[in-house]
Amino acid sequence: MFRPWSRYKNANTLRGKMDADDFRDYILGFIFYKYLSRKMKLYANTVLQPDNLTFLENVQGIIQFSTIKKRKNTT
Repeated sequence: MFRPWSRYKNANTLRGKMDADDFRDYILGFIFYKYLSRKMKLYANTVLQPDNLTFLENVQGIIQFSTIKKRKNTT
């Protein structure tokens, strides 16, 4: 059963003492960031497609490389 008032109650609980306008700006910023991240991922996948790569594979490769590099620097 859909209860729209429960969403408002949850939002009020989540924002705590924060003003509703400040909370709205805060959440909209996160939503916009998520939108940009998704657009970036889709664009990167389009660009990397001719090389049979994906954005996620590329990011994971960068993380693994930086982890290996850090380990070498500490030993």
